[in-house]
Amino acid sequence: MFPYYEGQLLDGMRHGKGVYNYANGDYYSGMWKFNLPDGLGTYVWNGGDYLECKWQAGVSFCCCSHVLACMLAYVDRSVSVCVCVE
Repeated sequence: MFPYYEGQLLDGMRHGKGVYNYANGDYYSGMWKFNLPDGLGTYVWNGGDYLECKWQAGVSFCCCSHVLACMLAYVDRSVSVCVCVE
């Protein structure tokens, strides 16, 4: 499986609403700005777990109350992923 993007573009960059599908089966669905997640969006792991957040310039601001850890996703270093616990 190859990574691919479906959505709005601006000058060849992901910009606006779109979905980026990673080679490992994860995907990010939401708003983009100049090739980075920016605005409301959801990162979904291939196992079904997901994280809904507000993103700014590729950095997530978790909507959950308890953040266990934040790390850069290995599949795309422009997306930071937070693991939340209830």
